[in-house]
Amino acid sequence: MTLPNLHQRLQELAEQAGQHPPKSKQRRKLLNQLIGEIQKYGQLYCWGKDRFPEEIYQEALQEAFWDLCRKIDQYDPKKAKVITWVKRLIEWRFLEITKRYMTTKKREQSLDIAIALPQSGESAIKSTSCLEMLAPPETSPEILAGEAVRLCLEEDISGQFRETHVRNCPDANFQAIALRRLAGQSWQELSNLWNVPVPTLSVFYQRWCRRFAPLFRQYL
Repeated sequence: MTLPNLHQRLQELAEQAGQHPPKSKQRRKLLNQLIGEIQKYGQLYCWGKDRFPEEIYQEALQEAFWDLCRKIDQYDPKKAKVITWVKRLIEWRFLEITKRYMTTKKREQSLDIAIALPQSGESAIKSTSCLEMLAPPETSPEILAGEAVRLCLEEDISGQFRETHVRNCPDANFQAIALRRLAGQSWQELSNLWNVPVPTLSVFYQRWCRRFAPLFRQYL
């Protein structure tokens, strides 16, 4: 698809989505298609992106897509192309999130004071920090919950959940992984099922949970 055709396609999807009531099935379908086409475009660079962890940009991207879903009625093709509008949404969110990140970073640095703690059964001294002591144990972010999100996964209106899969393993697609995780299956069970290492499945799942979050929110 040529760039002019892509811009025309995105504009049509945006205008059509804005004509349907919020949370309607047709609106969700069109928004899913719109976000899918934008992700395929793949040129959503944000100035300053390389100066911060990749998670910052991904969060900004997720929030920008959510803004797009909520504000699709406000889109005016006379003011900007869809891609231009989305880039602005990303820039605004990125600026907001980086400011919050820098504030948190400064706070963490103030807490990061070395404390000497004796290790059990040893005379050696281990150095830790206030931040490490206060931080809760790391857990896997299971953002998928509830019948509404399950419905979103099962409907898969645009087909994105089934099409997105672990490399060289189409059966291990996002829809299959997410639904099985919601059903209580362990990572080891899924690993045995598809012969894919647990870390590969877990990282894949968590990454795409973040990217698909705007689509799930339409069902909540």
